[in-house]
Amino acid sequence: MTVDRGDLDSKAETTNDQCESASSANDAQSGLSRRRLLRLAALGGVGLTVGGLVEACGGTTPAAGPAAAPAAKPAESKPAVESKPAAESKPAAPAVAKAKKKVVVAQAIQTLIYLPLYVAIDKYAAEEGIEVDLQTSQGSALAVQALVAKEAHFSVHDPARGVGAMQKGADLRLVAPMVMRASVWIYGGKNIKPNDVDSWKGKTLAVQQAPTTQYSLAQWSLVRKGWKLDPANGDIIRPPDGGQPLTLVQVKAGAETASVLGGRADMAISVEPDTSIGVSKGLQVLWSFPQEFGPFFFTTVATRTDLVKNEPDTVQALVNAVTKAHKFVHKNPAEAVAIGRKWFPDADPAVVEAATRRMLDEGVYPADSSVSKEAFDANFAKLLPEVNYPLNFPVKYDEVMELSFAEKANKLTI
Repeated sequence: MTVDRGDLDSKAETTNDQCESASSANDAQSGLSRRRLLRLAALGGVGLTVGGLVEACGGTTPAAGPAAAPAAKPAESKPAVESKPAAESKPAAPAVAKAKKKVVVAQAIQTLIYLPLYVAIDKYAAEEGIEVDLQTSQGSALAVQALVAKEAHFSVHDPARGVGAMQKGADLRLVAPMVMRASVWIYGGKNIKPNDVDSWKGKTLAVQQAPTTQYSLAQWSLVRKGWKLDPANGDIIRPPDGGQPLTLVQVKAGAETASVLGGRADMAISVEPDTSIGVSKGLQVLWSFPQEFGPFFFTTVATRTDLVKNEPDTVQALVNAVTKAHKFVHKNPAEAVAIGRKWFPDADPAVVEAATRRMLDEGVYPADSSVSKEAFDANFAKLLPEVNYPLNFPVKYDEVMELSFAEKANKLTI
């Protein structure tokens, strides 16, 4: 998962606005990489049942009259009344399969933390009467732009990007959660002590290019422990005792693990399955943000207000499918792992299982589509303001969330 977050250097806001601009349909069209991953719930064939034509022709042999006297004429036997054919049975009306509503979902990237989305597509989309066209963007900003430009019905990404677009005039709402923990981990060599930030002094940390969640969380985790951001360079974080700083090394999404294995950085911060891939290569988990921060509104499903008003059934169908998927992964972890392997066929099956189990154990996948005020504030009232993320604060829960669909979906059983 790559979900964008705050850039601590407020001077970068202007540059970042260019990739976040919610009103730029052209940018969205050029930036969006449409790789159709799956067409589900294809229309079923039309079944035709025709009843056979049945006729009952009941003609009878004329009956002979009784014996008559010689002088009398024999009584004529009247022909039996001819039976009319039985009423023809009419052919049964063709059973026409109801067409599925086609919806486009733009995801920020393809990542295992979005596993409930893939479960929803595989298991529940058709059941809810929708056919999902999943398109992968190059990050949260472009996923939001696709939604704003009406190239997608829904987008899956960092909720801060959706709120940023709203503050610039986009009519969007956040309708469901996808991830409810700060689902990133710091991992590195065995020479660094787990859960000991003092051992990070003088080290380098590979992190996805700002503004991203990883970047913001790396800074925030240290600021909370008394470290100071260099006012001239947000990549440098200085310890409170004046020792050697930790330096953030910005890399492209997906290059974090390779940066450590290749010697460019001592540690990396990333999502799954990158973390488990690193562990499989001899690295170790040094810091768990899901454990550190608890409930945290990390990734959302967003849609436009015109769809909320004019196509509520479509919104409800997608939210229903996602909510059922949230419940499914907790009730059926082994099958959830199997679906993860299907969506990541090139990944080591053992890595997919380890990553999925880690996220289940650490509460990354929500139990349903609830978003508590506590989880919302952990992001919008704590993390983002403290790292100078370019939003207008405070962000009001009731003004950006539309959870009526989620409340209905939460009552469903699987």
